[in-house]
Amino acid sequence: MHKNIILFLIVLFTSLNVFAQSGTLKGKVTDAMTGETIPMANVVVKLDGATIIGGASDFDGNFTIKPINPGTYSVEVSFIGYNTIIQTNVLISPNKITFSDYELKVSTNELAEVQIIEYDVPLIDADKSGSTKTAEQITSLPTRNVQNVAATTAGIYQSDTEGSINVRGSRSNATSYYIDGIKITGNTNVLPQSAIDQMTVVTGGLPAQYGDATGGIISITTRGPSRITKGGFEIGSSQLTDPYNHNLVGFNLSGPIWRKKDDDKTPILGYLITGEYNHKLDPDPSAIGVPVLKNSVLSEIQEHPLEFVGTPSYGNYASSYSLNSAEQLTADDWTIQDVKKNLSDEKLQLQGKLDARITKDINLTVGGNFSHHVDMGSSLWWRKQLLNFDNNRQYTRDNYNFYARIQHRLSGDEAQGLVKNVFYTLQADYSAYHAKLENPNHGTDYFKYGYVGKFTPSIDDTTFTNTASFLWEAYDVYVLDEDGNKMPILNADGEQEVDDNGNLLWQQETQTGVLLQEHVTFDFEASDANPLLANYTQDYYDFFHSYMDEGQNPTREHVQFSALMNGDSPPDVYGLWWNSGYPNYFSYDYSEQKQTFSGSASADIGNHSLLFGFEYEKKKERYYRVYTPALWSTARQLANQHLTNPQYYVDDEVQWDFDEDVLIFSTFYDVNEDNENYTTFGQNLREELGLGVNDFLYIDQYDPSVFSIDMFAADELLQGDYLNLYYYGYDHTGGEINERISFDDFLNEKDDNGDYTRRISPFEPLYSAAYIQDKFAFEDIVFNVGLRIDRYDANQEVLKDKYSLYPTRTAAEVNPGLNPTVDANAPAHPSNIGDDFVVYANSITDQTQITGYRDGDNWYDATGLPVTDPSVLSLGSGVIPFLQNPDHLSDPNKGLTGEAFEDYTPAVSVMPRISFNFPISDEAMFFAHYDILTQRPPSNNIMNPFDYLFLEANTSEVANPNLLPEKTTDYEVGFTQALTGHSAITLSAFYRELSDMIQASRVTEAYPMTYSHFDNIDFGNVKGFSFGYDLRRTKNISLTANYTLQFADGSGSSATTAQQLVNDGFPNLRTTLPLDFDQRHNISANIDYRYGSGNRYNGPILFGKNILENFGANFVFAAGSGTPYSQQSNILAQAMFGVNTRDVLEGSVNGARKPWTFRTDVRLDKTFQFKMSDTRKLNMELYVQIENLFNADNIVGVYRYTGNPDDDGYLSSAEGQQYVSQQVNPMAFYDQYDVKVNHPDNYTRPRLIKLGMQVNF
Repeated sequence: MHKNIILFLIVLFTSLNVFAQSGTLKGKVTDAMTGETIPMANVVVKLDGATIIGGASDFDGNFTIKPINPGTYSVEVSFIGYNTIIQTNVLISPNKITFSDYELKVSTNELAEVQIIEYDVPLIDADKSGSTKTAEQITSLPTRNVQNVAATTAGIYQSDTEGSINVRGSRSNATSYYIDGIKITGNTNVLPQSAIDQMTVVTGGLPAQYGDATGGIISITTRGPSRITKGGFEIGSSQLTDPYNHNLVGFNLSGPIWRKKDDDKTPILGYLITGEYNHKLDPDPSAIGVPVLKNSVLSEIQEHPLEFVGTPSYGNYASSYSLNSAEQLTADDWTIQDVKKNLSDEKLQLQGKLDARITKDINLTVGGNFSHHVDMGSSLWWRKQLLNFDNNRQYTRDNYNFYARIQHRLSGDEAQGLVKNVFYTLQADYSAYHAKLENPNHGTDYFKYGYVGKFTPSIDDTTFTNTASFLWEAYDVYVLDEDGNKMPILNADGEQEVDDNGNLLWQQETQTGVLLQEHVTFDFEASDANPLLANYTQDYYDFFHSYMDEGQNPTREHVQFSALMNGDSPPDVYGLWWNSGYPNYFSYDYSEQKQTFSGSASADIGNHSLLFGFEYEKKKERYYRVYTPALWSTARQLANQHLTNPQYYVDDEVQWDFDEDVLIFSTFYDVNEDNENYTTFGQNLREELGLGVNDFLYIDQYDPSVFSIDMFAADELLQGDYLNLYYYGYDHTGGEINERISFDDFLNEKDDNGDYTRRISPFEPLYSAAYIQDKFAFEDIVFNVGLRIDRYDANQEVLKDKYSLYPTRTAAEVNPGLNPTVDANAPAHPSNIGDDFVVYANSITDQTQITGYRDGDNWYDATGLPVTDPSVLSLGSGVIPFLQNPDHLSDPNKGLTGEAFEDYTPAVSVMPRISFNFPISDEAMFFAHYDILTQRPPSNNIMNPFDYLFLEANTSEVANPNLLPEKTTDYEVGFTQALTGHSAITLSAFYRELSDMIQASRVTEAYPMTYSHFDNIDFGNVKGFSFGYDLRRTKNISLTANYTLQFADGSGSSATTAQQLVNDGFPNLRTTLPLDFDQRHNISANIDYRYGSGNRYNGPILFGKNILENFGANFVFAAGSGTPYSQQSNILAQAMFGVNTRDVLEGSVNGARKPWTFRTDVRLDKTFQFKMSDTRKLNMELYVQIENLFNADNIVGVYRYTGNPDDDGYLSSAEGQQYVSQQVNPMAFYDQYDVKVNHPDNYTRPRLIKLGMQVNF
């Protein structure tokens, strides 16, 4: 025993983050006749007849058996002289005590009888911690989505099927998802349904082992390997019942690999494999349908997207112009169809697990899951739907999760002494998430995005060369020798001289004449890379050639005025739709890797179950995004940037061709490779093409395969901002960086060519936690007292002072004599000014006068008086601090330096957790909890040096790497009362205080400029009451119903709620208003009506057949009051993009409400059983699943002026009617606007019907 305690302590203090996903069976064994306790009774937990774990009752008849993996078991209780009890379907849930008492009857025969009873989950759950659904319950529901299942729990808001959820007024990103104790990275729906054993939704009273969440926890435990071989498959489809084609195929297989040679053939090694594939033609159908152009109309628009006006001229590109053919489309040209175009979705999910029982006390589990998800949708899908659906981007997401866990039981309940049930768990897991957005035809071939074709140049140097005498001018012309070679200028040493740029100098003389006018035109060869895009240019070339002489082609100006060059965007259609062929310009790659080491140890000391645990997590996150059209324009800009100083000479052949009495001067370039304007891109491209430094390049004549990102220097792509290229964890070419790059390194590091490398570290935060939980169970009373301590280290550099990007000087460093308000004879800073206060000056370079002071966010004028408007510190040059380096503006990189930064100070959060469940009788229980919850900054906290180097070019918020964890203080008190032996009600009231929430804010009078970033400034509170009714299966029916009344108020619904406000220069809201997801009333109900089989069948009989045997119907009903929105007083063209959409608030923020929503889903199923052997059966279930049974057109989005989902008021307004009349085709504009404004996303999904079959054996 002492050895076990010593080993337990060693494990406790050396293990790292173990997250024990195990449960406990606890109860008492008594004599059924006398009620006396029975000591030393055997209690054995079995699965498929094989013993899993066991124990014995103590002298008081009590027993505690742990750890037990979550699942459904049979429990066998026996003692000499008593009949054995076998209780079936005993549910063991993770981190929870299952209470079950047993009354043994004295055996009256020599051969003891066996009494079989079935376990019923008690109505009064003494260890209530969340709402748990079993695999059987989940399978019966008319949904397969994790969020949908969670939404049947009280206090959870979900706007539409498969949408994100808000738990008790918290933001959607405040809820964490776990699978087998592993926090999921990226997509949350990564498991096949057949892999799920239980799903627990915790909305309050979080145990101490859960951290990094301020909303709720959704914890999924997967099935373990079965003790006998089991398997099955499932197919389902809506192809026969609706047009949306939701199809799935799934399978599962489980069983032993290696058994013991004992009587039970106990498995030593077992496996579980599950998989599921889903394909949806339209994953999120529209309740109102979408406009679809008739085939003939669409084909005509795609082949001939432009109409032309005027007559083309060889010398005047503006003599003709193009019109947008799509701007002639009216309602007669489209029909309303149910299915969205080219928005398919497919997902593959695989899961596997190996369980090894190394000894009776040591279990090893290795498992993992993989999810591959590809969809074609985006938030801007509606703009593309009419004309550009063919060009939808592809969004690919891959999830990988692998883990290994060992659990060692050191002692059981039968151990002698004070400490019992000692066990520990060690776990290591690796998770990866990879997301990629791209054109599936182009991938990372970035120059193919926006490529229309090859433009081959030709030069006409005669048509526009005018030799009239009034055009003659004097030029410095190169002197040529008798062989036609240039003659150098030699110095005294006989060496050729060079100019300041390193260019060679040649002999020149002044001559009078005219310049040869080179008219560059381009032949065009359309590419099949983007055929719809190429049609714009081909259309124009066909039009141009229909008027021109053979061989005459347009110039670049012609093409850009009326068609498209490479990288150009086609014109939009009235600002309503993206036109045919509009490319997906952004391509990005995001990856996240996470390694977690965890450990926990548990022991029972008396009635106290102690759990200790640690977590350590290291994450690596990287991102790379390219704005592809900028590559073509940037390449044109850089290719010939050094060819800016033309030289002149007389070409004898040209002179003879003109046969004029005036000199004709030809042009050439004479640049040295050391020329400072010779770009890295220009140099690399010429090397690739085998051309010289003075050869002029026409970029558009080359195939995209010629170019690559690594031809550019970093700053050549960045171009003074990061619109074209943005990344972290990479260099500018997309090469991965796996080391720490300091801000100084980013600013100063150069490659061998002398170009800045601009390498940026990946985001690698560190997270660790320690917790202790004491679950004190006495009789049926359960207290949970826990403490969790989280440590979050962003592991990156942050600004020392958010008000200055440059090192400043403090009061201790600035001469107080520069303050004109102090006594000149005894100068001193005002008495309330501390030595560490930042001092402000009259100008940047001539800092000779003190204008004020600042301490953090508190400002003072020169006299030391507090001021609320820091602009009063300006003397005309701005609010400028005394700087360590006032001359920084003349330094490279704007004088930025790492001295203004420091390492992030780790944030430590202490979170006490207290809860109790107190049954006051067998039929009533009080429960309450108090929690402090924190969550790492979920967004906008990555330090990217671009934010500071290009601050002035940034038009939106920059990230704040110095963000702190968000915090919630959670209270709840409730009461459960059994009404009958099968039903109970639960009443609870909850209150949450939200603080340190992230919100966009403005750093006013920062140096060198005011900017916006994110800060921990939002706050809020949530008050609520919930009522629940639980009817356990009574005859054929079971029912759960919930009603929640909730008031969720705060200063911001998301991190960007105040974005427009602060960008307009206004301060953040400092009052609480209804949040966007404040659903005042929420009602949900789940009704399951089911017939049994055999002697349990009580349904109709037809011709001697139990026609409804094993038939069931499951209904889910949801109703909710409308969420708030802010009304506006001005009419805006909100169906259009690229126009003014600045609204004027009417009334209060979120002062209006959308209408109620109602939804009913149903699943009908019938199971047929076929005998395979004396011990095995095959079950085949046929089912029909219907979402939105009554096809309700629920409204979830409205326009703020009208409050309607289909009308923003613009077309009927005076300004709208005037605008319509000014369009190329007023009727076409009216019809297109009318259909565009009725946005499908303003409604929930329509009715979907799926047929399916499950077979299990």
